[in-house]
Amino acid sequence: DMELAVFELKSEYFNIQLAGMVKIRKFLLSKDCSKIYTILDFKILPRIIDLMSGTDSTLQFEACWILTNLSSSNDIRGSKEIVKAKGVEALKKLFDRPRLSLNVKIQIIWALSNISSDYEFRSFVADDFFNRLFSFILYEHDEEEEALKISLWALSNFINRKVISSSSDELILRRSFLIFKQYLQHETKVIQ
Repeated sequence: DMELAVFELKSEYFNIQLAGMVKIRKFLLSKDCSKIYTILDFKILPRIIDLMSGTDSTLQFEACWILTNLSSSNDIRGSKEIVKAKGVEALKKLFDRPRLSLNVKIQIIWALSNISSDYEFRSFVADDFFNRLFSFILYEHDEEEEALKISLWALSNFINRKVISSSSDELILRRSFLIFKQYLQHETKVIQ
């Protein structure tokens, strides 16, 4: 029951907040637009973003996953609501936090990539985030298979079926080749 999950999300107690967050995330796993609309209609994005911006890595991860799922459909409404609620800025700020869990960073990459796949928001997300992404991959986590895999997916999601329309887009495209090179040098099965 989503009404219960929303009520739990508004609690002041961690375990209850987490229970609500997990219920919402699981509810959204199907990528069904009607489920996305249901969550958006509850107007709880500010609360999700607030909990994501806290210090608990479990809540951060769950909140980022919810934002990933809200922005995963072909319908732009989820991404639009996240942008309107200042979710992109919160995701970027969280990504830059020192000692942030790798799993949370990967989920942030996934969420921002979903949002940037909507052409309307591509430059808003990408202008500075892809510089962070390149640094993250090339200098911080070049041996982490999951980080490489998600980052490659994020880059391909960004450039897939998109018109390269600015020098910023061209720079991102050029830099993405550095990431692809990194994958080719990796000895795991990431690129298969």
